[in-house]
Amino acid sequence: MTFPLVARFAIVCALLLVPLSVPTSAQETSGTILGELVDQTGAVLPQVKVVITSVDTGRIREVATNHVGQYSASVPVGNYEISFLLPNFQPFTARGISLHVNDRLQVNGKLVVGAVDALTVTAERLVQPTATVRHLVPLAAIQELPLLTRTLVQLVTLVPGVSSDLREDACFCDQGNLDISINGARRSAVNWLLDGASNVNGWNNYTLVTTPSLEAIQEVNVITSSYGAEWARNGGGVVNAVTKSGSNRFSGSAYEFLRNDALNANSFFRNMSPQEQINSSPPRLRYNNFGYTIGGPVLPDRKKLFFFFSEEWRRSHRDKESSGPFPVPDPTWLTDPSSVNYVAPELRDANAVRLLALWPAPNVPGTNQYRTTITNQLLTRQEFVRADYNMTATWSLTGRYLRDQVDSYGEYLVVPDLSPGHRSSLGQLAVVETRRAGGRLLHELSYQLSVHRQGRDDRMLTRDEAGVLIPEIFPENVAGLIPSVFVGGLTPLDGLQPFPREYLNHTFSSALTLERGTHVLKAGGLAAFEHVNSNLFADRTQGSFNFQGSDGSTAFQNFLQGNAAGTCGESCTYAETDIDVVNRFRSGRYELFAQDTWRILRNVTLDLGLRYAFYPPLTDADDKLFAFSPDAYDPTQAPTFADPDGFFVLSGTGNLFNGIRIAGKDSPHGRALYAADTNNLQPRIGAAWDPRGAGRLIVRAGYGMYFDHTQAGMVAQNVQESFYDPFRTDLVVGNPPLSDPAAGMVITPFAVLTPVALSTTDRFVAPRWQQWNVGMQRRLYSRGMIDVGYLGSRGDHLLRSVDINQPQPDDVLARDGQAHLVRPFQGYHAIVMRETTAMSRYHALATSFRHEAGRAGSALVSYTLSRSAADATYDNSEMDDPQNPLDRTSEFGAARTDRTHIFTASYVYELPFGRGDSGGWRTHLFGGWQIAGITRIESGPAARLQIANCNYNGSCFPGALRPNQVGDPAAGEQNGLLWFDPSAFVPSPGGEYGDAPIAPFRLPGRHQWDFAVSKSVSLGGTTRLQLRTDLINAFNQTQFLDVASSCGGTTTCARPGSRFGQVVSARPAREIQVGVRLYW
Repeated sequence: MTFPLVARFAIVCALLLVPLSVPTSAQETSGTILGELVDQTGAVLPQVKVVITSVDTGRIREVATNHVGQYSASVPVGNYEISFLLPNFQPFTARGISLHVNDRLQVNGKLVVGAVDALTVTAERLVQPTATVRHLVPLAAIQELPLLTRTLVQLVTLVPGVSSDLREDACFCDQGNLDISINGARRSAVNWLLDGASNVNGWNNYTLVTTPSLEAIQEVNVITSSYGAEWARNGGGVVNAVTKSGSNRFSGSAYEFLRNDALNANSFFRNMSPQEQINSSPPRLRYNNFGYTIGGPVLPDRKKLFFFFSEEWRRSHRDKESSGPFPVPDPTWLTDPSSVNYVAPELRDANAVRLLALWPAPNVPGTNQYRTTITNQLLTRQEFVRADYNMTATWSLTGRYLRDQVDSYGEYLVVPDLSPGHRSSLGQLAVVETRRAGGRLLHELSYQLSVHRQGRDDRMLTRDEAGVLIPEIFPENVAGLIPSVFVGGLTPLDGLQPFPREYLNHTFSSALTLERGTHVLKAGGLAAFEHVNSNLFADRTQGSFNFQGSDGSTAFQNFLQGNAAGTCGESCTYAETDIDVVNRFRSGRYELFAQDTWRILRNVTLDLGLRYAFYPPLTDADDKLFAFSPDAYDPTQAPTFADPDGFFVLSGTGNLFNGIRIAGKDSPHGRALYAADTNNLQPRIGAAWDPRGAGRLIVRAGYGMYFDHTQAGMVAQNVQESFYDPFRTDLVVGNPPLSDPAAGMVITPFAVLTPVALSTTDRFVAPRWQQWNVGMQRRLYSRGMIDVGYLGSRGDHLLRSVDINQPQPDDVLARDGQAHLVRPFQGYHAIVMRETTAMSRYHALATSFRHEAGRAGSALVSYTLSRSAADATYDNSEMDDPQNPLDRTSEFGAARTDRTHIFTASYVYELPFGRGDSGGWRTHLFGGWQIAGITRIESGPAARLQIANCNYNGSCFPGALRPNQVGDPAAGEQNGLLWFDPSAFVPSPGGEYGDAPIAPFRLPGRHQWDFAVSKSVSLGGTTRLQLRTDLINAFNQTQFLDVASSCGGTTTCARPGSRFGQVVSARPAREIQVGVRLYW
């Protein structure tokens, strides 16, 4: 599709958004109540007036049954009562109806002729006639389950069909990866929504834009398979979190949760340490999570305008393990003339002396070593506000805004104390307008804005603060940083310019829903515009010195003298980049769909849908995209190697950008690097059958096709992880004086590392998923239900990386290990091509039992028996690079998210003590006690082996090279830390690839019990105080996590001192969290 056609397609979508569109985004904060009305003989009753009244807000919705006695109404989530009215029949009212997001809830009625008195009953919750496989996490679970970091992401792992690599202490407040696979799909394929609006950062598709406070969440709906055509963007499941709204009475809460290392157990590996300060106690921790909420009506009538507001803070300070030792300057070098590093005071450069003061003094006795403990600091503040305005009986407006401020420091172990920090500002705005016409027509129009602004806050001193007076060659130095200084044998003084990254998502959508007879028809579209502005791998525009030893002087002496005499020669260099390149990436989504939910018979419902998605190729607003193209490579233009082994090339020879195409200049695809994919048509079909028509058993089946919107970072990395950029100038100066680097000699040509190129195939297509399921739901009793089903998925055209410049081992062997000299594209190291050639397959038996929330509590028990296979598990992991690019079939095997057995049980139970003694001493003493918990038992995931450092006969391959398997890894004595027999594997001989299978062993599994014990005390009326204690890993079970799987030997993997085959980490030991909540 040409770009004029792209523009035309966008205009068509925009026009369609005015009169009709798709219930994506904000529409998915509602559910559907449907049912059938009959008389006492079983005959259907048309034209029955159905009055649906919200208990929370008082809002009324009226519909009527059709000619076959059926009705259907889409209303917001909440609590309802429904009245059925027909002249000459007894009025009938059903109460106690709780509608959850995306419900298709049946409420049937039987009217009696001639009766006068109204009949009121509690509605029985029936199974839902839908082919979609979905699971609800209700409010009780959100509020009461023990969650260490108290984020909604952890709740998703409770449902069947989900495989998780999340850590208990993982943070999702800014940059945390969502390591969750749903229905066998990749983590980047999961569609995370907030009130139906996309909440995924399009940079990588597996971090959230915002992480709402649990206190602002009403419920979480997890859709795992066969969802309808109204769902956009991804094919790996949907997680839709619905926020709280105000009601017709004021209510609120205040709370605080805290953790302290004094309450925690020490970890397995810390207990093994010989150092008393480590084995005697866990690392220091101070954690506080506190906030408040308030909601209620705004106008006096308490029926039109409602609000909800929450504010929350987090303060976390956690010490990392001691790091180092790191080599730093020894003070005796400055005072002892006999030291080899001594320089007389009068010969010391003034700027070198000022820079020298930035290194800390050694703290390891008898050495010039420095050891430090970095404290991870996380400081967050969040505000959330939502308003719901019922302007008329048929016209409503909803708006919400969420803002996060996140400051984090100490993520990297940097010495000296120049730890980079991150400051992020995140937000999401959503506005939804809803109109009804004629009782059966619903139209919604919505706008969503998501913002994620992230900046880097280095604690490195600026030139002015450090008093450093070193002139630069180029003027740009945005942060005014001191130059980076690398001195042979010492830890460097190094910092990067701030790298601001900004993600923006503007989405316009609207929805048209028509209830016509036995059909519910939906149609529409959306238009989304995503921007990413970033200089992710910030350049050193402040300059960088490198001092090494030379004739008669050590590296430290050359530094301290500032090379003022110019005697360092080629051992000292200065490099500087003229500009810090900023990219402004642009992408979009345009989607259309139509769907029909058809009650073809009284007990059979069909879902028929079709969706079309168009994802234009990513572009750069300034045309700064580039990538390697084999078609553009000219062997005669390859630069000359600067050394016999080809590890360096000379920058002034040949063409350093040989084969590089620049979008908007010489790309055959105009301003893009690949052609637009216009073949993304997605049929979706499902059926639900109630064999007895009683609403207690549903048999379902469904199939759907889905396309992923690819992460922007995939293309962005081509330019932002490249060492060389056609849009900047790199200058190298030899023998530079520290205080005047420009006085050195500009080196032309100069030797540079043989470049690694990252590229995107010009045959790129949208990743495709197919899902199917066959299963049943059976209600066992009024609140108990089981769900059993077979789930399957198939992924094709998935992202993967392939080194197209990898030489074959026999060619490397014939050239005595000189891999660079036999690569297909000379002048390059690896050329990592991002392709859409990977695939995956998934099959699972997913079962669950649910006891829905009642007075005593709730429970969800899930078990999944599954197999997940793929030739690449993630979008851009080096572990997934094929060992042999010419033999991709040998890469297919168990995915790293494959867990054969996954069992979870979660429950909330109020102890039955003191209930009958209203206000008595037994109530105060024994009443209000509650226990809640989560139990997880699961198999370990599949693991991969590789040769350490990609080392093959002295040459480096970026792919995951495997050793040979010569024995059974499970054989032999496995004790202590040994997880598998290391002698079962040996490095492959020269000239051959390893024959070990993709997943020769499994990592350790998981068995963990988390508990929460709470006591609620009534303070009068609706006010109550809750005191609670959460125990994460309550029994302090050691759960090993990672195993050393890199074979580092040349003839054997089981070499002395190697940790190959041993466990090297474990999940956190027991942590205790205490909390207090006040509800009113």
